[in-house]
Amino acid sequence: MKTTTAIAAALLLIGVSSVAQAQQVREPRQAREYNRSVTVHNQNGQSSTIDQSRSRSGDTTVGSRIRRNSEGETVRSSQTTRTRTGDNTFTAARTVTNEDGETRSATGQFETSRTENARTVTGTVQSDRAGEVAVNRQTTRTETGYTRNGTATFEDGTSATRNVEVARNDNGATRSSDQTFRNGATRSVDAVRTRTGQGEGNLTRTITNQQGETRTTTGTYTVGPPAPKN
Repeated sequence: MKTTTAIAAALLLIGVSSVAQAQQVREPRQAREYNRSVTVHNQNGQSSTIDQSRSRSGDTTVGSRIRRNSEGETVRSSQTTRTRTGDNTFTAARTVTNEDGETRSATGQFETSRTENARTVTGTVQSDRAGEVAVNRQTTRTETGYTRNGTATFEDGTSATRNVEVARNDNGATRSSDQTFRNGATRSVDAVRTRTGQGEGNLTRTITNQQGETRTTTGTYTVGPPAPKN
């Protein structure tokens, strides 16, 4: 479990900026705000809701993500703060809280480089669980979406990778994620999202765990404004 969270802390801390965002003119940086709420209902009648928000003011971007169960209880929350420190450098801090109230955190310093269709981020993350982690992630734009390949190298010389491919079409999108852990075990998630109307659709996810066991879940999703804050 510590391996999984360490990879998340190392690779997700970099942020979610797309290649398209990276190629925008950076001066002046205007304030921006983004809010979205997604509710997924599975084949067993259960549901979960994810509220996401992101705001930017000057050189600092703050993002939050809250996942709630069918009863509206928070089961996981995270907050990430990214601050640009130069034309090609930024710092980031991320805190994650689970349903038991346990918190883990990570901070990092990063450099970016760009080509016409790709953005590479390299840096060092300090994690309260994994120690110092060197990270490298490249996002490449494709005709239908993007690929994202990330590597985290730990103090003991072991490494973990995560490769993601997203392809969009007129009716939805597919997303595949392949992860290799420090011990050589693997995990994959393949998701197909099909739009059936404005802000709603069907979702199928196939997960193969580290033991090679596969399970598939199906359901529906709706996208709307975020739930009001307490």
